[in-house]
Amino acid sequence: ARLVALEMNGDFVRYLQGHYSDPRLIVAERSAADVEAVLRQHALGSADYIISGIPFSTIPAEDRRAILHSTRASLAGDGKFLVYQFSGRILPHLRDEFRSVRTDFEPLNILPARLFYCSP
Repeated sequence: ARLVALEMNGDFVRYLQGHYSDPRLIVAERSAADVEAVLRQHALGSADYIISGIPFSTIPAEDRRAILHSTRASLAGDGKFLVYQFSGRILPHLRDEFRSVRTDFEPLNILPARLFYCSP
């Protein structure tokens, strides 16, 4: 398995790259909207699972749409996208992009989190 981590904070990217030398880990200083390009760059094909804690309610609508579209396009046919959020505002946008969206709630998370399981 390979773990691809996309992160916009350059300091955090350098920390991860400097502290973890596992060849299965790819850390890229890129936007989540670039997931397709990063997967192609590393000849990885489609993703089986994508996990996101991006605060979708605080980013511009255009960026949110680009990230969700690129994420769906990057998933394998039976792939899954897990989104954890602290509000439910992302739900209609997920339903616009994904065929199936199942919701759940995790009260033991600090802060309690809403979970969205999406299929392409």
